[in-house]
This record gives sequence, C-alpha cells and structure tokens, in this order.
Amino acid sequence: MPELPELEISRQRLDPKILNRPLQAFTVLDERLLRDFPSEELRAGLLGASFTGIARFGHYLLLEVAQKGVLLLSLSNSAAIQQVRPQEEPPKNTRLGLLFQDGGGLAVVDPQARTWLTLIQDEEEVPDLGTFGPDALNGSPDPEEWREALQARRAQIKGLLLEPTLIAGLGPLFTDEILFQAGIRPDRRASDLGDEEADRLREAVRATLQKAVQCQANPQQLPKSFLTRARSEEREDCPKCGGPLEKRQIQGRASVFCPACQS
Repeated sequence: MPELPELEISRQRLDPKILNRPLQAFTVLDERLLRDFPSEELRAGLLGASFTGIARFGHYLLLEVAQKGVLLLSLSNSAAIQQVRPQEEPPKNTRLGLLFQDGGGLAVVDPQARTWLTLIQDEEEVPDLGTFGPDALNGSPDPEEWREALQARRAQIKGLLLEPTLIAGLGPLFTDEILFQAGIRPDRRASDLGDEEADRLREAVRATLQKAVQCQANPQQLPKSFLTRARSEEREDCPKCGGPLEKRQIQGRASVFCPACQS
C-alpha cells in the first residue's frame, strides 16, 4: 500500500476538486476490484450522487457519497487516484473510471491489480477489516496503554509497528524513519523498551508523519537529518553522525538504521 503520508496528501489534494460534483458514469475495467460486491449495486449507489467528503483511516480512503453511504477504497502499494481531464483517455492500468456530469473524472490506476473497494450503505455492512489501533497520523495512543502494549510483546519493534492492531497506517519506509528519529533499533524487542523509550517512540510517530506530510512526502524536501532523504540520495552514511548505515532484513522487510545513533 502507499505509505501513509502519500495517501494523506492524495486525500488533501482530491478533497476540494471532487466534492459536490454529481457522477454521470463509472466503468469497472477489472472485476477483481469489486471482490464480491455486485456492480449493479455500485452503479445504483454512485450514479447521480456526489462525494461530500473524503476521510482517511490507516491505509483506507473513505469517500462519503451523499445519502448513499461510504465508498471504501483500499489501495495497493502501486496504486494511485488520478484526475482525468475532459476528452482525455484514462491512464494505462486504470481499474476504475469515474466521470462527473460537468466533465472530467477520476481513474483508479493500479499496475498490480490489488486495489479493491466496496460501498458501505450502513454500519452493519462494514466488511471485516480486522482490529485497528488509532490512526498513526491523526490518532493519539493513550501513553499508559501504549507502554503496556509494547511490554506485552516480544516481537521486534519494526514488525510490531507495522501491525495495524497497535497503530494503523504505518509502512516499512516511514517505520524505519520513525525508529531512526526515536533512536531505537528496528530489531529491538518491544518488551525490552523502557518507559522513556516507549514515550519517545510514541512522540516520534506523529511528529515524523506530520513533517512528511508538510514536505509533500518528497524525500528531497525532508530535513537533512531524515534517514528517508539519505536513502533517496543513495547515501550510506548516517545523516546525523556521519557513520555507516546498516542494512538488514527484519521480518522479511529491508531495513536501514544507524547502529551508532540507534540503540
């Protein structure tokens, strides 16, 4: 899935451009997008209706449909929502096209074809998405509950942060960044973290993501002290101490950290 800052920026950019514009047509170019949701119900729920708001929780986009419910969209890590101008052909690998009555539209583009959506018309129809902790950007874990959750798990901290049951929306790249900013190695056991380290990590989650959103998730706009910027420049030295960065597979994820700055 896209990393959370990228998804939040997409939400912010789409919000003022697609609201209150009735839908004239939609085209499903890949039935896998719907899973088991009937295309006829999607058509009935969307045609003639307008999006009245866009929210995000974790990796999910939630498009409110006036008096119809919520269109829940789960994007794969290669997916994007692109605007399409009037008379413009949809981009390659478009899975779903939406056309507004006033011209132009949206295209859900996904080369991996792993994006899916569903229309939720009442709360009882919400699919089983699993159990989630608070949103990593907009939520705020209770400090005591956060410490207890870490103390109860012997999993390596990077892998645990990627579990939405603890905190929702983190991806591998910004998890490395959060741990770098908190000064904690990604291979530390969660249960080995002290209260001060747990608090430092909790604070680093929101602060790091907020800075990434402010910088439009562009690595070159991030502060020079950010690991993500150094990685984008293919540097092998720590942006804080200048020492060598270490690369390691942690729970099947490529991870980068500074053994001098992170303990």
